[in-house]
Amino acid sequence: MSNLVFHQNFVTFIQSCTEDYLIRHANKGLVNRARKDLDKGAAVEFELGNEAVTCRINDGTVCTLTESMERWSCSCPSPSLCKHVLMAIFAYQAQLTDGMEDEQTAVEAPARDFSWLLSEELPPLLAGFKPGALEEAWFRIRYDEELAIQRDTLLTVRLLRQDVEVSYPEEPGALQALCRVEGAEAEILKAEALLRYRRSQGIDDTEAMQHQVALASYSAAAVSEIRSMLEQLLHTGLARLPETSLYQLETLAVAAHSGGLPEVERRLRALKGELELFFARHVRFGMPRFLMLLSTLALALRQLEQGGLPPAKQAELVGVHRTRYYTVPQLRLYGLGADPWETASGYRGTTYYFYCEDDRELYTYTDVRPLYYEGGSYDYAAQYLSFTPWQTGMTLSQLGKSQLVLRGIKVNRERRLSSGEVASLRSLPREAIETVAREGLLHRSDTSLLEEDDPRLFVPRPERVVLLKLSRIKERGFDIATQTLLLLAEGAAGDEVRLELPYTPEWAGAFKRLEQLSLERLTDFYALVRIEAGTLRPISFLRGTEVTNLKLDTY
Repeated sequence: MSNLVFHQNFVTFIQSCTEDYLIRHANKGLVNRARKDLDKGAAVEFELGNEAVTCRINDGTVCTLTESMERWSCSCPSPSLCKHVLMAIFAYQAQLTDGMEDEQTAVEAPARDFSWLLSEELPPLLAGFKPGALEEAWFRIRYDEELAIQRDTLLTVRLLRQDVEVSYPEEPGALQALCRVEGAEAEILKAEALLRYRRSQGIDDTEAMQHQVALASYSAAAVSEIRSMLEQLLHTGLARLPETSLYQLETLAVAAHSGGLPEVERRLRALKGELELFFARHVRFGMPRFLMLLSTLALALRQLEQGGLPPAKQAELVGVHRTRYYTVPQLRLYGLGADPWETASGYRGTTYYFYCEDDRELYTYTDVRPLYYEGGSYDYAAQYLSFTPWQTGMTLSQLGKSQLVLRGIKVNRERRLSSGEVASLRSLPREAIETVAREGLLHRSDTSLLEEDDPRLFVPRPERVVLLKLSRIKERGFDIATQTLLLLAEGAAGDEVRLELPYTPEWAGAFKRLEQLSLERLTDFYALVRIEAGTLRPISFLRGTEVTNLKLDTY
């Protein structure tokens, strides 16, 4: 940083250090002592550097100030903000006024005007913020936060759950707000506090923020090239299509990747996979699926080519190369159970499901391993008993049955929890599922669930997992033809609920145990189920504070 730029930033910072702000960082007694020592004749000499200002007080103390309250030092032994730092700030403020007396007298101070924070034009307020900081701040807004607003020489927004505060000056400039947090997090908090304050005053910034964070950059030339190729496929017809089309699709997938079109790339590779099945005369090839992939991709490309889409829709069509995770200060989670799975592409894992009390949504954590590497393996039982990444004293089996608070956890837009070790976990006494379900957890009869459909054409449909209230298990049996364990249950409203659990050799022991258990004695309980291919796949049964994972706990 050049000497001139630093000096400008330093002067701005010193001018922002009002007495109210300094009292919040220290205390009123310390501020008064600093002023009294200066009034008694204490003198301070300043030496301006490229990244700091050295302040020498005539009692021999040496302080170092920067353009932020988070970075300072003092030769005195005090571990916290001391009177010497305050003396240096006050002395520099006096120097800036060319020796004029401070105007903080007994005269009543004029009313402060912070109306710039509520300007209807949001983009100018966010000028200078990094796109990533705005995106993360906007993501956090979906979670409730308690605010405390204080107006004096600064307008201070305190985020009570996070226990941080951001103080905005009277002059416009959100980036010049004062915040004790350091680094990139400070910029996020300045944007978050601004957005939350505006929302608390009845201002809806949704449309403006979508334009700020949802804009996607991509190659228009790649869109035209890919759409032209797909039109040729449609005109040629599947029966006359040469196998060289596979190479063309691979080339287009690479072009989509380099052109900033990850969702288009994914669709092209899916289309190529279907064509490979067709040329191999494989029984899994399906004409309806092939036509759906082709037509939806062609329609998405046409919309991108025509332009004029809302930012959120454009971002949906373009997609992202890698799911981004955002730090959420706190999540209160209620464990609903765990489900093991395996994919044809060579992955094994277990997904743990949670209900979030903060936004009444379903969250997941997935423990997964690839099997296609040499020596790759995944032992369900061993992994189920391994420890969580956030707390060494809790196993994953306990995690899925606990009620807990995660602080500093990273979450993506699909509400998947990151395994980053920076998060901290605190276990709470578990409430009964009947209490939690009454507070808003989704549960309905299976009839309405199976009739619903997701209208989205251009992105993968999200996993559909819900909680069903059941009265009892009426009967059970094993369908040899479909290799499925059938559980016929009675819903809370007297409706019939058919639960189906597909058999695989890996879970032979679990199925044998389920056939032996007296499930008919289980009454008035909840079932966590996944809606898959028009059927209900049970994951866990819950009653009171107990959770039974149907595969893992009977393995």
